[in-house]
Formats: sequence, C-alpha cells, structure tokens
Amino acid sequence: MYRILHTGMTPNYGGVEAVVMNWYRNIDREKIQFDFLARHDGAPIAYEQEIIDMGGHIYREYYGRKEKPFIAGKYIQKIFENDPSIMGVHMNLNTLEYITPLRLAKRHKLPVKIAHSHNAGNLNANDKLETRLMQMLNKKILQAPQYQKYGCSKEACKYMFGNAKSLVIHNAIQLEKYKYNEKNRKKLREQYKIDKDTVVIGFVGRIQYQKNPVFIIRVFKEFCEKNKNSKLVLIGTGPLENECKAIVQKLKLNDKVLFLGMKKETSSFYSMFDAFLFPSLFEGLGVVLVEAQANGLPCLVSDVIPDEVMLTPLVEKEKLSGSSQRWAEHLVRMLDEKKYDRKPDDYFEKIALAGYDITKEAKRLEDIYISLIEEK
Repeated sequence: MYRILHTGMTPNYGGVEAVVMNWYRNIDREKIQFDFLARHDGAPIAYEQEIIDMGGHIYREYYGRKEKPFIAGKYIQKIFENDPSIMGVHMNLNTLEYITPLRLAKRHKLPVKIAHSHNAGNLNANDKLETRLMQMLNKKILQAPQYQKYGCSKEACKYMFGNAKSLVIHNAIQLEKYKYNEKNRKKLREQYKIDKDTVVIGFVGRIQYQKNPVFIIRVFKEFCEKNKNSKLVLIGTGPLENECKAIVQKLKLNDKVLFLGMKKETSSFYSMFDAFLFPSLFEGLGVVLVEAQANGLPCLVSDVIPDEVMLTPLVEKEKLSGSSQRWAEHLVRMLDEKKYDRKPDDYFEKIALAGYDITKEAKRLEDIYISLIEEK
C-alpha cells in the first residue's frame, strides 16, 4: 500500500474538503491511503474522525512561513523520514502562497509531487506585495516538469500554471446521493417553517469575497419585489457573514433570509430549493453546481463560471456586470417557464459521461498515483 500526503483540508466543510473526501472514500484504500498535513495549532479538520476511521493519519506539522522560517520544513521532512510508505504529496491549492511540501517532496525524490489548482482567481483582492511576489515565484518554480500539475477545470489550470502542461481531474460526486428527494424537501421545509408553496432560492458555499454574497442578497431583494412568497437560504459561513446579516436587516429581509451556517452534509438541502443562485466573481469549477444539477435544480450563475460545469440545460448564465434587477428578472423567467423536471435520469447520464461520476474518477486518480510511483 502506498500513502499520499494531502494538503488543503481546513476545519471548514467547503468545496475542496468535499472533493478530497470524495476521492478518499472511493479510492481503493488497500492500494492507496491518504494522510493529511494540518496546521500545528488548528482546530480539528473537516471529516477528521472519518479520516482516522478510514486509516488516514493527520500530521499537525504545518507552520506558516513566518512562524518558524528556518525550521518549518524540518517538521515535514520528519514525516517522510519516519514513514517510507509515503510516496509523495498532493497539494490542493486555492493560491500559490505556500508550496513547501512539494519542494520537500522533490528534495526527497518522491515520485508524486502534485500541485492541484482548485481556483481560477485571487481569493483576496488585497494581497500584500510580499504575498503577490511569493505567488509569482512559486508559479515559476512549478513550471519545472518534475511537478505534476492538475486542476479542476481548464481555467483553473491556466490560472495557476499558465501554459505549462497540465491535466484536468474532475470534481466528481456520488450522483445518487444528490438525487431529488421529495421526503427531504418536505422534512426540511417543515423544520425551517417554510410553506410548501414558497419559492426557495438557495446558495451553498463560503460567505466570502469570491462568492459575491452581498450581490446574492441584493438580487433576492429584487426577486422579492416580484415574488412575495419567497425565501433565500444560505448554507455556509465565512468572513462576510456578519456584513451580509447587517445588509439583510437594513433591507428589512429578516423574515425572508435564512443563514443556516456550516453543514457537514448538504446533499439533502438541494431538494428543499427551487433554484440555485451562484454569481461568483471567479471559480475553478464550482462543485456545488455539479451537485445542484444532479438534483435537477435550475441554476443561475455568473458568466465567468467555466463552461465545463454546464453539464445540463439546467445552468444558465447572466453577466457579472448586470444589475441585481436584471439577475432577478432572469431568475423569474427561469422559474416561470417551469421547463425543469427534477427527476429525469438523463441528467445523471450527462453528468457521468462528462467525467463527474466519482467511482470512475477516483479510479482514474488511483491509476495516476500508481503509474507515477511504479514508473519511478
């Protein structure tokens, strides 16, 4: 059995965490085991107990580059030295600020040195000059052919690796898990006191700059003017949550907007929604859109979302530069046309054929690991 050290897991049950766990649950763990590098002082990472139960190790040996600038790498080196079954590092990256584990894997001549791009834009628009320079340097370092470069979409690859050779690994899901379920719809609406005839606009994701959450609220405000019997449900937490709650109060939408917080399991909530709103400023892919389509849920998304995620006719784009009124009118049209069937099997077929069936994509990743290791 070979072990691969993964990075990118945080205490947040977010998109990257979900994707990595989808791989881990479906890979042949008699052949490949995942271990995880986490912050030395961090809270338990998402799915920590499940990881331990599946045989994964969690190494709390990550120090920021300013915490122990001269010896931080030694903690990671000890991981390699103490466990010769670790064959490499798979870094799940939203930015290129930190790639030390990859550089150490190269120094130790480990065969797997994967930089995996999960984003197609800058998470923080106000990065300091020092951070931007570090990202530029690391991007140049990763141009070396010794590093394997993967991404969740062509746009994510191009953003992080430029024109260097790279490969798309799809953010695949367990399709059946997200299938529309009338019982879940009824149960959740009763739990949150939402009438069966109320139109529910949903969002799942981090409440942060990238996801454009303030705009989501403003679009919903316009939508409410046209459909009084409606609610907005946001699942997730993030740095802009308090600001969004303040805006909701200012717009007098308190009884219309529900902040449900972070949920370990989100699959059942899609059945509760009537439409999915996703006006992100940038995305590597947006795995929640794959999940929403598997549920048969109509999705209105920004025009910067990669075309690769438009797997079914359920997804329609609107210009990011468009007004909140324009977005609301588009949302009304989508729902008024009533052209969406929540249960057709051909959605599953389209999604699976595009590479988003986790059983097949996990096997593909497993084969990649083994070929890199055994061709060493």
